[in-house]
Amino acid sequence: TPGGATFDAVHTFCVDDTPSLAEYKKHVRALQASADEIRALETIQIFGPIYLNCQPLIAALETCALQLLTHVLQHLTARHTATNTRICRAFETIRRRALKEPEDSHEMIELVEYMEQVKSKDLFVLKDNIKDSQQTMQYILDVHEFTADEMALNAETMGWPVEILPVIDDSELMMERAKSRGEELLMSKREVLIADIEKCRKRLAGFDECSDMNAIDTYLKEVGSIERALASLSSQVLQINKEEALFKWDATSYPDIKDLLKDCAPFRHLYEHVLSWQKLSAKWFEGPFTNLDGDRISEQVDEYWRETYKTAKQYSAATMMYKICDHVKKDIAAFKEHLPLVRILCNPGLRDRHWSAMSAQVGEDIAPNSSTTLRKMLAMDLAPHMDALEATSGGASKEFSLEKAMDKMEAEWSPMEFAAAAYRDTGLKILSSVDEIQAQLDDHIVKTQTMRGSPFIKPFADRIKAWEHALVQMQDIIDGWLKMQATWLYLEPIFSSPDIMAQMPTEGQLFVGVDGSFKSIMQYMAQDPNCLTTCQMPGMLATIVQENENLELIIKGLNEYLEKKRLYFARFFFLSNDEMLEILSETKDPTRVQPHLKKCFEGIAKLKFTKELDITHMISSEKETIELSESISTSAARGKVEEWLLTLEGVMKISVRQAVSDGFDEYGTIPRVEWIKKQPGQVALCVGQTFWTTGMHKAIRAGVAAVGEFLEQQRSDLSDIVALVRGRVDKLVRKTCEAMITLDVHSRDTTLELFEKKVARENDFNWLAQLRYYWEGPDGNQQMLARMINCTCKYAYEYLGNSFRLVVTPLTDRCYRTLIGAYYLHLGGAPEGPAGTGKTETTKDLAKAIGIQCVVFNCSDGLDYIAMGKFFKGLAQSGAWSCFDEFNRIEIEVLSVIAQQLLTIQRAVKADAKKFMFEGTLLDLNPTCCSFITMNPGY
Repeated sequence: TPGGATFDAVHTFCVDDTPSLAEYKKHVRALQASADEIRALETIQIFGPIYLNCQPLIAALETCALQLLTHVLQHLTARHTATNTRICRAFETIRRRALKEPEDSHEMIELVEYMEQVKSKDLFVLKDNIKDSQQTMQYILDVHEFTADEMALNAETMGWPVEILPVIDDSELMMERAKSRGEELLMSKREVLIADIEKCRKRLAGFDECSDMNAIDTYLKEVGSIERALASLSSQVLQINKEEALFKWDATSYPDIKDLLKDCAPFRHLYEHVLSWQKLSAKWFEGPFTNLDGDRISEQVDEYWRETYKTAKQYSAATMMYKICDHVKKDIAAFKEHLPLVRILCNPGLRDRHWSAMSAQVGEDIAPNSSTTLRKMLAMDLAPHMDALEATSGGASKEFSLEKAMDKMEAEWSPMEFAAAAYRDTGLKILSSVDEIQAQLDDHIVKTQTMRGSPFIKPFADRIKAWEHALVQMQDIIDGWLKMQATWLYLEPIFSSPDIMAQMPTEGQLFVGVDGSFKSIMQYMAQDPNCLTTCQMPGMLATIVQENENLELIIKGLNEYLEKKRLYFARFFFLSNDEMLEILSETKDPTRVQPHLKKCFEGIAKLKFTKELDITHMISSEKETIELSESISTSAARGKVEEWLLTLEGVMKISVRQAVSDGFDEYGTIPRVEWIKKQPGQVALCVGQTFWTTGMHKAIRAGVAAVGEFLEQQRSDLSDIVALVRGRVDKLVRKTCEAMITLDVHSRDTTLELFEKKVARENDFNWLAQLRYYWEGPDGNQQMLARMINCTCKYAYEYLGNSFRLVVTPLTDRCYRTLIGAYYLHLGGAPEGPAGTGKTETTKDLAKAIGIQCVVFNCSDGLDYIAMGKFFKGLAQSGAWSCFDEFNRIEIEVLSVIAQQLLTIQRAVKADAKKFMFEGTLLDLNPTCCSFITMNPGY
């Protein structure tokens, strides 16, 4: 029933147009099996007391199965009938075309090709189709019934393979008859073709007698007619060759056609050339005079002369072709006599003023009008005035070339536009690349100034002056504009900060005005970016000049403002202007200064703030935290960042000194390993080295044996730290231990060396040559001192964080002794050696050893004395050390000034001055400042 699985499967199968006979058989067997299965079911079913008669249901199901079976067989029969109909139609088509007599050779060729295909391919395909149809028919006869019409179609289909054979035989007989007629017709075509070729030959031979110069156009048309006839004959040859191939004849060639076409070419070339000259010369003589260009006419005359001479060489003097060429040569030669006058009069640069001058020279009006022709001009007998006319025309040419040059320059500026790029997310566009514009501008200014010096520029003097003014003004505008934009781009982020605006109100107001002018110019440019249009903005140049002056005032004020801040907080000298401005712009929220702290303090990465924005702790990059000896109120500075930074510098040193004091007091009260865990890394190193120095003094005083005992104690202490590191410890403690082990190993090695050398006196050089630490002074005011040989340096208490220390080698000790000796004598040091040997790191490590800030400065050949002077100001005021890396890269001219700058600072330190004058600025002097340099060989 509809909706059932079997019903849907049968209908889906019958919709498909491609099922094979085997698939039909499969469905028929399945449906017959279903009908047999249904028919075999029990008609009476008893379920307890229920007596069920299933006969009606079984009958209905059997009927449904048989209907589906009939539907499949009908579908197969219909498909079989369609196949037979298609086969019969194909045979009918073959018979119809095979027996149709061809009317000409073309149809004969088509019929032969068609019958070849039928016999070689189509008949075999149809026979295979009939074989498949026969199998289908036999199956249907076994399971179904055909109608009378269907049986008749079956019989017709099965009989076609036999019926088609006499048709093919009749077709071949017909083609033989047609072939005989075709051969006779082909012979006739050959004869006609040969006759036509001969006619063309005679027509072409007639040109040998053609020499009428007035009939050249007719001759040319006749040549074209012959060429078209020969082309038609070539097409006929192709058709004849096809028919010859059909009749199995050898293909006939007709080389005379190609020879005749080749013979036509010289006639066509000559007649075209002569006709072209006749038309062009007539146009020159009789056409509008104002349209003529003397130089172009002269070029064309020379071209025609050369071509005519070249063509004439191809013929003998006795031929009519040569006579035609000779006639044209004489005609051209006659015209060439007029060329000097033509060049003078047909000058496109001639204007009314020139015609007036030439008319005055001739004594009559020769100015051309709409009816003037070259023939009329030549008839005026102007030859006696040639020199005067030539001078005037030559001047006109020079003027015309200048005029064209000006027009060309103006045309080149027409498409030139300023390129603009978006500036951040402001919606404002700024100038991008102007290289192409500037290159063209420079080129045109030079050209314009050269043209102004020409004696022929007078008629265009006003125009060239105005053009030069426009170009020079454009150059001034672009130069000023680029300068204005560069400065604006530098200042715009600075004055976008309300804090900076509040601290620099005068410069801020000036910048607001500049900002408005700059944006109005950019908006005007955006509306029409054409260079000429934009630079004609009213008052643009004056505005740019004025605003550049204002920008210089702003820059000057900004530099003075930054200099003032640097003099207040000396470490600002080590920062660039941009870095300083980032810091100074954070006046309302001190916490936002933290990302910049490392630029001022080597060991401070962050600060701990209270809710009231008071600073209570300093935190290193390693997350080590040290409590400040007193809290710092940032609000008391009223937004002045440099004030609370200066306070932080002082409190930092006091706090480190207090941490050293507390660590000194606590040392020995608890096990050394536990003491290390509690101390900041810098304190542990400093105090640890102090107690090593004290222990060594006691041991040396007690004798060599005591030194040996102290050595064993050091080994024990070192083993304890190593054991601590091998366990699970906090990262900060591990970093502290790593640095402690580095210094303790050196201390142990030093003790072993002194023990082996049996040092027993405290003033022994082997002992004095070591870096020693002493905690000296009255109670409550002790200070850490570092000594080496006869040099004594105060520990500077700069917080350096929990940083690593260099492994101390004998070479390191030698460097330490040299550098600290130079420092003690207020001089500088200069470690020298190959790159990567540790010159800079050794200098920095010595600075760590005495707790002082060391600023590394990488030198380059572009460094100048102004930048160095700024750096030296910071050193002198802050008391920091500096290490100028690769110092020998600085230019020799700059080195002489730097030497004087260094000498000024060193003299002030030696004089124990509190203040000193440095390059026009009175500076506070911190005597701990010192400069070191490193040099690499090869620069």
